[in-house]
Amino acid sequence: MSLEWSDSQDTINRHELQNLYRLAPLGDKSAELLQTVFTI
Repeated sequence: MSLEWSDSQDTINRHELQNLYRLAPLGDKSAELLQTVFTI
């Protein structure tokens, strides 16, 4: 697996981020809320 560093938010999958927050555990935040938080 190769990794690439980027500061662009264009390729963020909000549903995968939602799952990551739940597994981390960082809370149960919806994909819609995470989109709002990361675009401000």
